[in-house]
Amino acid sequence: MKKIFSGFHFLFLILTVFSVITFSCSESTDVGEGLLDQDQVGLGVTDTLTIRSVSVRKDSVISPSSTNFTLTYPCGNVNDPVFGRTTAGFYMQMFTTVAYSTASATNAVVDSVVLSLQYDTLGFGNIALPRTIGVYRVVEDIPSQDHYSSTTFKTETSALNDINQSFIPGIKFVKDSVRITGYTDSSKLVLAPHLRIRLNNSFGKEILSLDSTKLNTNAEFSKIFKGLHIKPLSEDKGFVRFFLTRFDGTTRSYNLLTNVNIYYRDNSNKKRILTLYAYADAFTSATKSVNFVSSPSQALIAAINNQAVGDSVVYLQGMNGPDVKLSLPTIKNLKGKNLIVDKAELDLFVKPTSDGFDTPPQLAIRKKNTGTVATDLIEDYTYSLNNSSKLLSFGGKPQKIVVDGENLLKYTFNLSYYAQKMIDDSSIADSFFVTFEQKSSSIGRVVFYGAKHPKYPMKLRLYYTKI
Repeated sequence: MKKIFSGFHFLFLILTVFSVITFSCSESTDVGEGLLDQDQVGLGVTDTLTIRSVSVRKDSVISPSSTNFTLTYPCGNVNDPVFGRTTAGFYMQMFTTVAYSTASATNAVVDSVVLSLQYDTLGFGNIALPRTIGVYRVVEDIPSQDHYSSTTFKTETSALNDINQSFIPGIKFVKDSVRITGYTDSSKLVLAPHLRIRLNNSFGKEILSLDSTKLNTNAEFSKIFKGLHIKPLSEDKGFVRFFLTRFDGTTRSYNLLTNVNIYYRDNSNKKRILTLYAYADAFTSATKSVNFVSSPSQALIAAINNQAVGDSVVYLQGMNGPDVKLSLPTIKNLKGKNLIVDKAELDLFVKPTSDGFDTPPQLAIRKKNTGTVATDLIEDYTYSLNNSSKLLSFGGKPQKIVVDGENLLKYTFNLSYYAQKMIDDSSIADSFFVTFEQKSSSIGRVVFYGAKHPKYPMKLRLYYTKI
C-alpha cells in the first residue's frame, strides 16, 4: 500500500517538472491490444480501459441488527418517481437497566408513557412535512440473529399511540433542541433533537404490575414484552432516521434519548420514572431489525441486470435497492506487463433528475454484492477510513463541475490498491460494486450515466509506472 501511494506522489512530481506523458487518452481501444507493448521503462496514464456497467438488485438484504453495528434506522413511506415506492420501519426490543422494585408500584398511578427516538441529522427528501407513525406491540419472539429486510413479526392490530396525530421532523434543524421540564423536580432539560410519542397509559400500568424478577431479568422480560414495531402510516416525501443505540468507540450500548419512559406516582404520591432502553450488545437477545417493502418503478425493473440499459444509465439506491456493478473485462490483460499502479481514479457522472432528491454525500465500493460484511469493502476505502476518518484519499463524494457549459455532479473514487490486485491476482474478479458502506440503513439514491454514454461515459484513469 505504501509503495503505491508514494509512487503516486512521485508520479505527479515528475509530471509537474518535466511534463512527461507517454500515452494519449483520446482513443477508445481496449487495453491489452497494443498498450504497454514497448519495452522501455516509463510513466504513463490512460483512460481507455473498457468498462461495462449494469444495475443489479437483490430482493432482500440483511437488515441492521445487534451484530452488524448499524446505529441509525430509517422510517418512511416514499413514492419515488424514478425508483418506485419504498416503505421502511423497524423493530426494537427494550430492557430495563437498573434493578427495579415493584413495591413502590403497588396501586401506582400512571401519569404518562412516552416513547423517545433520537433523530439522526441525515434525512432524505422533503422531511419538513407532517407525517404519522404507528407504534405497535410485537407479539412474536424476535430471534437473536441477523434478519433479512423482508422479515416481519406479528404485532397487535391496535397501535399503542394515537395514529391520527401527525408531527414534523426536526432533523435538519440540528441546532434546535428539545426543552423538557423535569418530572421529578423543577429542572429544565435541554436535549438533542428527538421525537416524543405518547403511548397508552394502560401499557405503562401493565409493565409496572410485573413481578420484579421478571422486570429485572431481561431474558424473562423479553418473554412478556417482545418489542415494538415503529412504522410509517402516511405517504411521505422523504425518510427520517433514528439512533437506537450509541457507540463509544469500543462497544455499543443504550442511547439515553431512545427509550420508553413510564411516569408514575407511587403509594406515597411520590413522582417516579421507570425507563426502558433499546439495548444492543449488552444482552444476547437484543435485536433491532429494519423491514423494507419495495415496489420498483417500471424504468428500474427494465434496467435491472440489463446490459443494454446499463451502457447508458445505471441506478443506485440504499436499503434493498439496486447497486451499480462495474466490470473491467480487459484489465487482466495487463498482468505480466511489469506494471505498478500509482493511482487509479474512477469517474461517475450523475444524471440529473427533476424530483429534487439530494445525492448521497458518500459512496463506497465493495468487492461483493452483500452490503453487510466489512471485509467486502475494498482496501482503498478501509485504508482511508482507518487513517483519516474522513475518506479523503478514497473520495466517493459528489463534486460540482462544469463540462461544455453544463453544470454536473461527479463522483471520483480512488481504487489504486484494488486495481493493482485485479491486475496481479487471477483469483480477484474483474468486477466490483458501487454502493453504500451501510447499505441496509442508507436511504439515498442516485442515477449515473452508463459506461458507454455518448457524452458523459464512466472513466477509469490509470496512472502507472512500467518497470
